[in-house]
Amino acid sequence: MPKQRLAISDSAMKAVIEGYAREAGVRQLEKQLGKLVRKAVVQLLEAPQAELKITPKDLESYLGKPVFRSEQVLSGVGVITGLAWTSMGGATLPIEATRIHTLNRGFKLTGKLGDVMKESAEIAYS
Repeated sequence: MPKQRLAISDSAMKAVIEGYAREAGVRQLEKQLGKLVRKAVVQLLEAPQAELKITPKDLESYLGKPVFRSEQVLSGVGVITGLAWTSMGGATLPIEATRIHTLNRGFKLTGKLGDVMKESAEIAYS
């Protein structure tokens, strides 16, 4: 296929990277771009003289809903940003600390935390 018939905008490429292929390597990015181009080729075969330009608005029709979404940033007194390891690399997450009782000493961790996260909280408290 001549390169003039199919164009993917820079903003669409960035949207593919951020919404569909957020990983350390490029394997998932390659898969998503292959899927995108295959679907575009089918459209171009139906209209032989057409030229196709893919923009971020078109991505959902080609690739479905984005796998990843933008994170909402929380801020304020008692909120800090933590780092977490995931199978996709890593993520940031808000951690909130509040004072509940003034008579009890110590602190209480809630939620499903791993050993490393519990240890980090103990160190931060100390």
